[in-house]
Amino acid sequence: MILSPAKTTAATKGKTSQVVNSIADMALIKNIITLFSELDASKKSGSAEIENLVNSLAQLPDVEAVRAVSHQPDDVHEVTFEILSHIEPPQRRELFAQALVLVRETEWMLCDTTNEDDWDFGTQMVRTFPTFLTKNQVIASSYAQRERLQAAS
Repeated sequence: MILSPAKTTAATKGKTSQVVNSIADMALIKNIITLFSELDASKKSGSAEIENLVNSLAQLPDVEAVRAVSHQPDDVHEVTFEILSHIEPPQRRELFAQALVLVRETEWMLCDTTNEDDWDFGTQMVRTFPTFLTKNQVIASSYAQRERLQAAS
């Protein structure tokens, strides 16, 4: 990014004054708006992909529920996917491996599509969801298994 100086010093007949360079100001404002637009687009893209991933994980066999937990409020770049399941090993390890593949593929896809390398997704198998989280840390959740069971009834 190349910017002109925001102020230009002008010297005329022994007088020195500073003149605001409106072109530089406009370029700076445009770059700031572009930066925030890109961050907003990255967040929207990430949120949609996280929601899709939560739904995909919930469709895996023996999964009761899934939630995506953000480590920082309002930041979708660093997320842990908690997968609720009560199965025992070795099926639990197989389920974890399947989930990990889906999570990593989504993380890498977001790195490629947003041109950002700071996506960091984790995967965790749980028997109960931890309750010590604040309400804005859970950014997506799915209870697809329960919905499928209710629809079958």
